[in-house]
Amino acid sequence: MLYLSTPQFRLYCCSLPESSSKRESERLAEQRLVAEAFGEGSVLSHRSDGAPFVEGVDKPISVSHSATTVVLAVSESAVIGVDIEKVSARIERVAHKILTAEQLGEANALSGEVKTRALMRCWCIKEAVFKAEGETAGLMGEHVSVSPAAVAETADKMVIDSCLYSYQIFEIPIAEDATQVCVVALQQARRKADVRCLLERQRQSGKKVFALLLDPDKCDAVQLAKVADYCRQAPPTLILVGGSTTNVSTDEFVRSLLLKDLHLPIVLFPGSAKQVTSRADAILLLSLISGREAELLIGQHVKAARWLRHSGLQVLPTGYILVEGGRQSAVERVSHTAPISQAEAGLIVDTAMAGEMLGYEMIYLEAGSGALTPVSSEIIAATRAEISRCLIVGGGICTVEQMTAAFDAGADIVVVGNYLEQHIEQLPAFVSAAERYNSTHCL
Repeated sequence: MLYLSTPQFRLYCCSLPESSSKRESERLAEQRLVAEAFGEGSVLSHRSDGAPFVEGVDKPISVSHSATTVVLAVSESAVIGVDIEKVSARIERVAHKILTAEQLGEANALSGEVKTRALMRCWCIKEAVFKAEGETAGLMGEHVSVSPAAVAETADKMVIDSCLYSYQIFEIPIAEDATQVCVVALQQARRKADVRCLLERQRQSGKKVFALLLDPDKCDAVQLAKVADYCRQAPPTLILVGGSTTNVSTDEFVRSLLLKDLHLPIVLFPGSAKQVTSRADAILLLSLISGREAELLIGQHVKAARWLRHSGLQVLPTGYILVEGGRQSAVERVSHTAPISQAEAGLIVDTAMAGEMLGYEMIYLEAGSGALTPVSSEIIAATRAEISRCLIVGGGICTVEQMTAAFDAGADIVVVGNYLEQHIEQLPAFVSAAERYNSTHCL
């Protein structure tokens, strides 16, 4: 009954016994496998979402049935999903429900038994991932892309990405029975974007970066759906997530954003140590070097340091300089620090130079959310002339012309948040303008 044992999981397998009904037969087989795996008297139960678990046992499990066989997969720690199916040409009738038009084209380029088995593997992979993720995987794993051509021979040892995680796929041959396909999906951390490398490549090629800033407090589910629609039409290079204060869970917000399946790098822009989540790709580790408030220079960083070390986030140390933007900003109000007046351009530049000497990878000139006056081109140019690090500019940018002026003055990254929160339909105009700028100015 113990069919396969690996360092990561165990697979138990048995034939369906004879019984008065198929469901009763499945239940008896499940009991036999659970007793084999965890001892006599172990009880198999189900959560409200239908996911199975063994009472009193803290190990992820998954169960699947075919017409003749039941399998139980037991993981040592990682979330697991399993699916077993009898190979049938009928899979071709429903392939359109799980594959895109392009993937169907790949399948149709195959023929005979190879095509049938490729489609069965696609089905089993999606079903196994669906069991591992539950409702977040979408209907039959709609957020999981599987190429029929890639699994024409086998699905074993593949890595498949969903919106939230990556999965190591194992195809398990069932004895000498070639009439069944069995797939195990073992959950791993989502493969993250290398934001540092992306930005370095952009700078080396002379390309500028447009970033969209989303404040979880100002972007509810309806607004996020609109944002996602426009991002699909006109994707920014980066999405920043954060705000000076937030009452919405950053983790839940980023999870919701990932489920939109945008495939865009997500970078945290936190106002405090509480606004972090390992679901993002990277974090701007902001130190407010324009102020003298110890908590925002180093205090919050100490609180988050141990967690950040093990989070898997790419940490981008950033010297954050608050510049006067014509009215009190949320950063100013929350941090209790005064911005540097734009009339004191020399002090702004000196602060940026000090930040570079202290080792910050990035310098961020911030006029504040909803600023009446963005950071001037003169200040951006003067700062650019004295530092070689990546220069970010944000706050008060409401027009394509203001973004272009910041690029011309030397900004590597321009961030727009407050304006696009209110006018997300203008996102394509900003993205198109950034693309045109790069096409005419890059090396």
